[in-house]
Amino acid sequence: MSVSRNLLDELKQDEDFSHVVSIIESARRGTKCHELRERMAGGYGGRQLTLLAPTNNAIKKAAEAKKTTVDLFCKMPEVAETIAHHAVFDRWPLSALRMLGTPLESLQSQKLVFLPSGGKVSVKLVGSMRPVRINSGDILCRNGLLHKLGCLLVSAKQGWRGVASREEAVQRANEAQQEMLKDRRELNGKTWAGPPPPGPVSKAVAARRTVSAHDRQRARAFAPLYGDDYEPRIYTGDEPLPPRRDFSQLRTVPTVTRDKSLPSQAPTRDDAWEEWEPLKREEMRLQLELEDLQRYLQSKEALIAEHAAFVREVLPPSGLGWASSHKALVEVLLSSADEYQLLQSRLSHEDPKLITSEVRLRCCTVPSGSRLCCELPIWTSKLWLTLELPEVLPSATFPLWSAPSGERGMESRLQHLEAHLLIEQAQKALQSDELDAGELAGRIVKEADCIADVLSWMENHGICWGLPDQRKFARLCEAMEVLHFGAPSADCMVSEGETRDNPKEPHHNLLQRRVDKSILTRVLSLPSLPEDHSEVQALMTHLRHMSSELCSRNGLLSTLKQEVSARTESVDILRGRLEVLESSMPSQWSPPLELWEDLMGASAPTPLEAVDAFKQVSEAVAEARRKAMRKGEETAMKAEALKASAAEKLRQVTWAESQAAAREAEIELLKQHLREQADHAKELEVERREELCSGRNRRNMLNVMDADEAERRATALSLKYHASKVQTAWRRRQRKARVQLKAVLLLQFQIRRWQKRRQSAAQRIQKHWLLKRTQANDDVR
Repeated sequence: MSVSRNLLDELKQDEDFSHVVSIIESARRGTKCHELRERMAGGYGGRQLTLLAPTNNAIKKAAEAKKTTVDLFCKMPEVAETIAHHAVFDRWPLSALRMLGTPLESLQSQKLVFLPSGGKVSVKLVGSMRPVRINSGDILCRNGLLHKLGCLLVSAKQGWRGVASREEAVQRANEAQQEMLKDRRELNGKTWAGPPPPGPVSKAVAARRTVSAHDRQRARAFAPLYGDDYEPRIYTGDEPLPPRRDFSQLRTVPTVTRDKSLPSQAPTRDDAWEEWEPLKREEMRLQLELEDLQRYLQSKEALIAEHAAFVREVLPPSGLGWASSHKALVEVLLSSADEYQLLQSRLSHEDPKLITSEVRLRCCTVPSGSRLCCELPIWTSKLWLTLELPEVLPSATFPLWSAPSGERGMESRLQHLEAHLLIEQAQKALQSDELDAGELAGRIVKEADCIADVLSWMENHGICWGLPDQRKFARLCEAMEVLHFGAPSADCMVSEGETRDNPKEPHHNLLQRRVDKSILTRVLSLPSLPEDHSEVQALMTHLRHMSSELCSRNGLLSTLKQEVSARTESVDILRGRLEVLESSMPSQWSPPLELWEDLMGASAPTPLEAVDAFKQVSEAVAEARRKAMRKGEETAMKAEALKASAAEKLRQVTWAESQAAAREAEIELLKQHLREQADHAKELEVERREELCSGRNRRNMLNVMDADEAERRATALSLKYHASKVQTAWRRRQRKARVQLKAVLLLQFQIRRWQKRRQSAAQRIQKHWLLKRTQANDDVR
């Protein structure tokens, strides 16, 4: 065999690799298989490759597992990507692969594991179950090595196993596992020396493993029952077990009246409980106060966020704007260069409250860091400087029932300003009708008698306002004397406290008052708010004042933060004292009657010793554990059955998808065949027309052309019928695959819901036991 051939030429020379060559040559540009073809031909720098090429028999087996023909199988794009799994960089002969202990990365970024199998080498993808044995190899080429494979390497996700049932798949998996274990025994049987001989080090390790952490602490834990001289039982395997101790005569603590006034007397459990209970109540009270303060702070933050949103709506029509970091921008008008130099001397880039962002001269904008700002010539036109102001922190809102009923206050101005903005939005929404304000007001008055009817008319025309916006519009109409019939009220709605304090005061709902056409026309034709509107300026002044009050050193926010920190420190101190008291409590414990009845299901006997109680509780706990283990095993078996059924459904869905892909490939081949037949028919038609034109009898030529046209139409109709039939079958199979996929997803959803219900049930049981234990502790106290 000549070494001058590359890998691609070597594959073409061998007839056993004809299917692999067709797969590699049909790869699309930009895929890994196309890159493999270029590298095999000597491209991409000429790096050495080792190719595990499957034979024609392996390709036929994979096509049969896919249930398609070999030609269609070789033209599938996923098959071309699978061939890219079979190539690794550098030269790797079989002798090196047999001794290799680490996986290699393929051209498709998959991990290949090589296992020695007797005198040969097996290879498999990481994640797949059955390894594939390399039949022969070490075929030397100019740019690498070539090995022959008797089976195609397919990942577990593709699953081209070609099994007819689940039993056959399980049998194949067991055979693969037995083969792997046999190879491992053959490899490791010569080098394993058996268990290490017993010695002093092994004995010490065994003794250390026998004694657990609970046994090492048992002397201190069981001192009240067995005494301080208790020693854990250690079994090393060399000596017989020590005799068990006699538990018939347990030590008892005599009851002696104590004098609590003596400093030498240690506090008992009752004393600790007496001091612990008031501290616990104080801690709970402080926690409740802390939660109230946190809720109050969150409500203030919500009000601040609400005002910030309102300010963002009000600022654009007033000539101001928001930067990306929510900072207000303002433009300063300068009339001479002296004023500009004076302003620049007063500005400092180190001051974060006032920073020059840009300079605009006529139609040009110059950045503040440019040298042109320092070398501006003397001009006669106007100059604008854009400055960034600090963030505006809005204040809290007033309740609607606390607004002043007399002269206009800040709350009424805010409501009128918001109503003005709402009217501007309504005007923009009604511009499509091409009506002026007078005609619009006349139409509204014809169909509406009161404010409620006006609002319902606007809602029918696409302008929907909430109840607060409706109240603002009614208050604005009342201020502009649009309404009559009755005296003005303080607001559309009155609080329950005011109604209870003034039961005889007449209340007129603004939404039920009649409207005047002329004044309603004036309201609907209000101009847009100018940039220097007094209400906008008053709003900005109010917001700055409230932000200074909130963010000052002695403001509301700082006071709340100081109170929260002080209360948190006091809670931490009380928790420390509580932990000290709990640690000083004795460890002796006797079960209460209610807890014993709940655990054992029967009343506790009166002469109950500690050892007998421990034995009875241990037996009850062991029985409960056995029941829980049985339930767990039953649940695990059900889960395994559900998982197996889900896996079977997924396999069926995968099989349906592969069938759909095969049908798509068949459709592509049929379309290509139809195009070839159409081209051939066109060539025949051109030849026949040339022959007919050269003839003498024109009538015969026309008859022949008509016959050809009729034959062409019949052929087109038959092809169209066959294509529609193939498309109908493909759509039917696609719908079936979708239904199967939905069934699998529904099954997975039911499994997850069952798991969540099981977790919630376990949590409820745990909470029930915790509640019982807490009640038992309360009874003990």
